[in-house]
Amino acid sequence: MGVFSYLEDYVDIMKKEDRIGRANAYRSATNSIKRFVAEMPKSNRNELNLPIFNGNNSIEIPFDIVTDTFLQDYENSMLQSGKKGKSKEGVNSPATLTSAGINLRQLRSIFNVAK
Repeated sequence: MGVFSYLEDYVDIMKKEDRIGRANAYRSATNSIKRFVAEMPKSNRNELNLPIFNGNNSIEIPFDIVTDTFLQDYENSMLQSGKKGKSKEGVNSPATLTSAGINLRQLRSIFNVAK
């Protein structure tokens, strides 16, 4: 079971417990991290030993791939263009440090659950 499977299972648990706000926060973090992984250039992907994906929603990564470098790259990506564009043009905009921190906190909590 990989990182995204754990995140998605946790979202389902939160929904069953009627903790919709928390479920939405985890879903948002999951989508953001998936987008980061899917849009990562091949050179960065090779450097982090990430698998190549075919562009569908079946992205999965093992826990051991989430290294300090991966986390730093994710945070930098969030701060540069981490918010999914809501305009007609679909242009992404920078996320705040708070948004990046919230997504990283959700990821950290899944690591604690998976131990």
